[in-house]
Amino acid sequence: MQSPTAPASNRFRSGMLALREQADARIFWVLLAQWTVTLFASIAVANQADYPRLDLLSIAVLAIGALSLAQLGMILRWPGRTQTRWTIVASEAVISSLLWYVSGGRPESHFHLFAWLVVLSLYRDVPVLLTTVLASLSAHLFMVSSGMVPPLPVEDPSQLSTYLIWMAWMIGETAFLLAFVVLDRQALASKCDKDEAVESLEAMLQTKYDEATVELIEATMTLQREVATLTDRRKVAETAQQQLSRELLSLRRDVATHGTAILKFASRPADSSLSKGWQSHWQGLRQQAQHLMHLIDLPSLAPETQGRANQPNPLGEQKPPEDVAVVEKRAMLLMRNPLQQAKAVTALEHEGYRVDVVPNGPRTYYSVMLNDYSVVVVDIDLPEDEGFDTLEALQLLPPDRMGKSKSLIAVTSDMTPDRVLRCTELGVSNLLLKPLQADALRQTLDPEPVHQLARTDHSRNRNGAAAAFVRST
Repeated sequence: MQSPTAPASNRFRSGMLALREQADARIFWVLLAQWTVTLFASIAVANQADYPRLDLLSIAVLAIGALSLAQLGMILRWPGRTQTRWTIVASEAVISSLLWYVSGGRPESHFHLFAWLVVLSLYRDVPVLLTTVLASLSAHLFMVSSGMVPPLPVEDPSQLSTYLIWMAWMIGETAFLLAFVVLDRQALASKCDKDEAVESLEAMLQTKYDEATVELIEATMTLQREVATLTDRRKVAETAQQQLSRELLSLRRDVATHGTAILKFASRPADSSLSKGWQSHWQGLRQQAQHLMHLIDLPSLAPETQGRANQPNPLGEQKPPEDVAVVEKRAMLLMRNPLQQAKAVTALEHEGYRVDVVPNGPRTYYSVMLNDYSVVVVDIDLPEDEGFDTLEALQLLPPDRMGKSKSLIAVTSDMTPDRVLRCTELGVSNLLLKPLQADALRQTLDPEPVHQLARTDHSRNRNGAAAAFVRST
């Protein structure tokens, strides 16, 4: 017989205890039914006048009742326990012997033992079954051999042959019940092993799940700490970068102020009748100032797509090879309306100009001062008269930067006589009306533009405002 493994032994014992408690609950009602049947059978037998052992019937009934009460008490007090089973086995063996003795060895009395063997098999206890069978066989053999049970009144064969037949039936039933008990115990043991294996697997999976969860939580917390550290470092870096940008901007403003002053101071003596040595000295001073302005990247106004090749050389203009004739036309555009700006850039590039778009008036002034532009386009509708201030500042540049060969174009949405007169005074050669048309802009680039305005050499009454505009940068 297969026994449960060690890990499942507790589960097997618990299962057997539950089965035996259920068996005791059923046996309780079987005992009550047995006592009731015994009473009715004794009454029926007592009414027969020819019953030979009527004097023993009352004693047997009282003994069976006492034994039944003992079994009921054990079931109520200790259901499913070992002492309860053995009490029931001993009591029913005595009751079976009494019935057989009182009935004079009638075959009907054997049915009691056959039925109780089936009931006791509910315990799934092999020793209980074997003990019950051996005790019953021994008791019956003792009564037959001692002559306590007389021959049957109806049939005449010897009592020993009847006992042998009854014993054969008993052994056959016992073998069948033992097979049932053994198979049922094996099934229960196998089920306990499987349940134990399933619980062990579930426990192992739960343990691994808990470990993985803890590892995931730890990894998440570590990642969060790293993210927080990186965030703090990024904030520190951004703060340092902002501080550096502010310092660099302040430095650029200071350099721009001093560089502008140097350029103005170095440009004025160029028109005087100085010796060549002094003129060379002033020219070197001017070049150094230009170099200083290039170092702070003020004239770097070309679009990024043109690369460094389109930016001025801080050490001087790069000379092309002698055998290659390079003619480059450049245009400066101060216009903030994206649509108008795109139209102007397209028209100028179509005419072969390289266009530099600037964001404000000061950048326009410095770029024109340090670069050679053929065309300068200014939107005079900018807020706070920034367009007119830019035009006034451009008139302060030396003649070689804003001479008669330059084309200064103004764009406006309100071409009033006052504006036309003011543009004329500020040296505007062409005045175009918004919305800007590409054809009109291209016509102003011809040798004889359509909307030509006369330049005047009269004294400019806005030089003070222009100088203040330059100094504000």
